[in-house]
Amino acid sequence: MIARASPRATHGQAVEFSLTENDFADVSVFVFMRSMMRWKVPWMRRIALLLLPLFFVVSLYRRWEENRPLASTDDIGVVLAVIFLIALPHAPRWIARRQFRSKAYAPVRAPRRIEISAEGVRTEDGTARALTRWGSILEIVQTEAAAYLFILRAPAYVVPRHAFADEVAFEAFVAAARAWWRPNG
Repeated sequence: MIARASPRATHGQAVEFSLTENDFADVSVFVFMRSMMRWKVPWMRRIALLLLPLFFVVSLYRRWEENRPLASTDDIGVVLAVIFLIALPHAPRWIARRQFRSKAYAPVRAPRRIEISAEGVRTEDGTARALTRWGSILEIVQTEAAAYLFILRAPAYVVPRHAFADEVAFEAFVAAARAWWRPNG
């Protein structure tokens, strides 16, 4: 893994790195949860995780009072729904890790270079070179694991913290990106 940051006076700041499996999984979870928040899914999930077991217990109590068998094939749907709701936040991480290891995702694992300057975000990886003007960047989000420069709602340039020598270099990179970024062109 290449991990170095190099500020340049005329060309801005550049960083070279390779995404790790954890980086890719973190990105997937971050984007997934970001989409779910838009639909208020975490709140609906919590409410469902509270209500489904409550309804299940009430159903069991009614069966017990009526001297019916407590176990029923009708309960499979409820049990599967609870398992699905519990596993929902963990699925993107698991799926992303499997994808990352696959042969098709070799370009994602390749070393890449991201350079920010007044001109925009210049990227270079094993397959392509691109320049994205600052007006095309919709949002810059900083988390504990990385900085995301969103091009659309989900696609983003990902710059992990571990790509920098220290926290100060990472913060300087993000501050420079925010200084050059002009939302909505």
